[in-house]
Amino acid sequence: MKSAIGKPFNKGLLLGLLGLPALALGHYSWVAPESLQAAVGDSVPVVFGWGHHPGEGDTVAADRMASLGHWAPDSTWTGLPLHGRESHTSGPLNAPGSHLLAAQQSRGYWSRTIEGGRRGSLKEYPNATSCSYGNNSSKAIVQVGESDNGADIVSQPLGLPLEIVPQAVPAALAEDQAVRVQVLLHGAPLPEATVTVYREGHQDEDMAATFTTDDEGRAELDLSAGYQWLAQVEATVPFHDQSLCHNHSFNGTLMFAR
Repeated sequence: MKSAIGKPFNKGLLLGLLGLPALALGHYSWVAPESLQAAVGDSVPVVFGWGHHPGEGDTVAADRMASLGHWAPDSTWTGLPLHGRESHTSGPLNAPGSHLLAAQQSRGYWSRTIEGGRRGSLKEYPNATSCSYGNNSSKAIVQVGESDNGADIVSQPLGLPLEIVPQAVPAALAEDQAVRVQVLLHGAPLPEATVTVYREGHQDEDMAATFTTDDEGRAELDLSAGYQWLAQVEATVPFHDQSLCHNHSFNGTLMFAR
């Protein structure tokens, strides 16, 4: 399977679910399709955004994104063009089944100074009280038609820096089944990570549900059926060059319906 690294909804939810530690501490990004359900052959509009949580946000211009890609149910990968701040597109979704859209944001430094937040490292702002190097990645599952094809691509890691990997297609689960996920940091299970989940129409920070991963990076998300969800996880490790920046901050998101 080709790696996405380096290549890279309901409109009411789209406006609310519009992240980016590279631009501001505490922010994160996600890829937001206009709909998570499409007919065979349809193209789905896509935007990017950022905010502290899905109840706020703004779109992100393409020059701050590194990649956008489409994974078909047969694991075929297609790079998608990025342009401006307007809506992008998935391209034609010609195969029935589960499709993945995956995006990565351009990495960058963010330093907190007495004048406020600034884009740049400790080299540019040596008196900064903190510096973070942001690394955002995001995925969204789009169901095309009624086929159950694509379960393998949904449940396989794409090679993103920080990734939420469902163990099955969430939309195919019975109402009483939890959405089982595994969180991976650089391909390794991330234990004791907090997975924060927002439901369509309940996007404020105090309405989020949280789940903690076990020693194998796994968590069971007990979520109601019939809604669209955004799951988010973050991780912070010391930056490899402390003279340049303090922390390397990772964020990963997954948008899905169940």
